[in-house]
Amino acid sequence: MARIRTVKPEFCDDEKLGSVSRDARLLFIGMWIYSDDFGVVKGNSRWLLNKIFPYDSTKISIFDGWLNELISIDVIRPFETNGEKYFYIKNFDAHQKIDKPSKTRNPEPPEEVILDEYSPSIRRGLAVGSSSHKGSSKGRESEGKGEDDARTKSLHGEFQNVLLTDQELEKLQERFGKEKTLALIERLSSGMASKGYKYSSHYATILNWEKREPLGKSPPGPGQPKSSSMDKTLSALDEARLLVEGNERQKALGGGDGL
Repeated sequence: MARIRTVKPEFCDDEKLGSVSRDARLLFIGMWIYSDDFGVVKGNSRWLLNKIFPYDSTKISIFDGWLNELISIDVIRPFETNGEKYFYIKNFDAHQKIDKPSKTRNPEPPEEVILDEYSPSIRRGLAVGSSSHKGSSKGRESEGKGEDDARTKSLHGEFQNVLLTDQELEKLQERFGKEKTLALIERLSSGMASKGYKYSSHYATILNWEKREPLGKSPPGPGQPKSSSMDKTLSALDEARLLVEGNERQKALGGGDGL
């Protein structure tokens, strides 16, 4: 189902997009329109061509070339689920602001597709135009209800902005326990609401926090800043500054050399 999307002025100034053809840039906008609210769009070339350029007599080989231009600059990333092809639009939330995402969605891309470690060699290996890419245009309707339920994300947290599937929530609770999982979710919810934090995968974000904090250590409560080496450095500098100021005052009062 097509959706109304926004084209921001920054789109025209983007040097990366300026390096591809005008047709590829127009295709990129068209893919926003036909993607779900999480930046995933069907990857069948003929389906996309008929949807985005219905009145053009463009050859499928030329259309695939435009897709490959977008893949080469890493603004879209192809992936496959249950034999069906899809594209993940990288940084989709930078293009669009979705206040209330629709629950209807395409399959979620694997974490390796979302993360920045997705390498150029993988992108080249998944370039479109080969016979292996020409899958059918059947979407989620062909998949079982159980698979749909497993992929459907629910809203969590005080601000209802943390997206997790039931399976992801269950994994977090098994790993951290219900109480700590709830604390982590609230922390993420508060951070995104108050400071505008954005993450491609909320599940992966919570797991990454655990790597920085031992299981026995309680995470900061909602709204508390994350501890970092920079925070510790600034704290040490503040202590040193206060110590120097104290010594200078002592000297001014004739109290000796302090240290």
